[in-house]
Amino acid sequence: MNLKEELQSKQNIVLIIPNEKYPDAVLSVTEELLSLEGDFLYVSVNKPCNDILKPFEKKRQAEKFYCIDCISRTFSPAHTAKLEQEKSLSKFYFIDNPHSLTQLGLAITKMLENKKIKQLLFDSISTLLIYSEEKEVMKFIHHIMSKVRETECKAVFTSLKEDVSSMLVKEITLFADAIIEFKETEKRKIGNIEIKTEQTKKTMEDFEEIKI
Repeated sequence: MNLKEELQSKQNIVLIIPNEKYPDAVLSVTEELLSLEGDFLYVSVNKPCNDILKPFEKKRQAEKFYCIDCISRTFSPAHTAKLEQEKSLSKFYFIDNPHSLTQLGLAITKMLENKKIKQLLFDSISTLLIYSEEKEVMKFIHHIMSKVRETECKAVFTSLKEDVSSMLVKEITLFADAIIEFKETEKRKIGNIEIKTEQTKKTMEDFEEIKI
């Protein structure tokens, strides 16, 4: 699957990724979205924005990187206060905690009003389900997708495969343009010997769209 091609015709995409493949897959998606024209917004519910930005700090891509951080204030308020002084608050927004869906929604809406932002990565639906009821999470995701549709932005929402129930997928299909699931490339065999190829990073070729 070519994410760039998918985003040409779709505005809200949900990626379903197995737990063991998640870090590499999300990094790959981030790199691909950053390569597109326009600024990029990373909404993180489970990782400090400073950690997310590190792989890109020495690259020109860092200039177009915006972040909404839902976790730093919860686990490290002193460090976050220092970080907020160092970071440009026009590019980095810190939410009190992942429970604050109203605050998070307002922050995303404010960022989307910045016409330069053309790509959004929401990481992740699964983490929101830890802090809020499924019904509230789906209502929130629907609200954000609706806000995205009011702009020229393209949004990718991630979720762990292990956390996705059939009911959750059914609800997401009501308002997402596509649900795309990670598919492990089949192992090759020579005779009766299975050949395992180590891959350090997964690409979007490992994803297949679930028809909705």
